[in-house]
Amino acid sequence: MTITNESATLNIGDNLQLKYTLTDNGVIVDNPNIIFTSSDNNIATVNSSGLITGISIGTVTITAQMADRPED
Repeated sequence: MTITNESATLNIGDNLQLKYTLTDNGVIVDNPNIIFTSSDNNIATVNSSGLITGISIGTVTITAQMADRPED
């Protein structure tokens, strides 16, 4: 998976849409089932489509995993 915006700074209340491309053996996967999670929902949340919202001051990691292969 390639994520275009790997690092970003958000203000409280700001949003950022993650942009990503998933490939399988060089072929782009259309409509991949991705699960997004935030390491701390008190700092930033992320919804099922990869929209991040800044909640408070701090540092957070957003993780994106394929739903059918969560170990990758």
